[in-house]
Amino acid sequence: MTKPEQIDPLHNQDSEIFLREVDSIRQSGSLDDLSRIINALHYQKEHLNKKALTDLLADIKHEKMTEILIEAMKDEKNNAILADLTQICWESNLNFTEHLPFFANIFLNQQYLVALEAFSVIENTFLDQTVTDEIRDELVESIKNGLSGLSEQTKLLAVDLIHVIQE
Repeated sequence: MTKPEQIDPLHNQDSEIFLREVDSIRQSGSLDDLSRIINALHYQKEHLNKKALTDLLADIKHEKMTEILIEAMKDEKNNAILADLTQICWESNLNFTEHLPFFANIFLNQQYLVALEAFSVIENTFLDQTVTDEIRDELVESIKNGLSGLSEQTKLLAVDLIHVIQE
């Protein structure tokens, strides 16, 4: 007789068990835990538990974190948590300058909530990092070219975003 598979504590809906595991990872976790943490975003529906995961990921300041987050965002199996992953990007204050076209694409092609998160990543990057005129021009052109496909709500956000980029 085989043992039933043990549920990953990060998937556990019991907040006490879940938060104990988050605290353990925060204290002694490694980059190897990242895929588990990202995967757990699919399972945690409780707002405070999900926030604990996004806070944990946003607090990781490792040099590989930007690439790990971008790869997770590109993985289609994570479409349901794309807003969470994008939120983590802007909350982390990591440098996403080289990925600005990717975030502009997200802004132009996702629902409003995800577009708003992408707006925040782009805005924070322009506030905190040096961005070349070439990238600025590319982003403005991309957003202007995509305006016709946006909802009215996202068009208003796009106008603000263009202003942020051109400042």
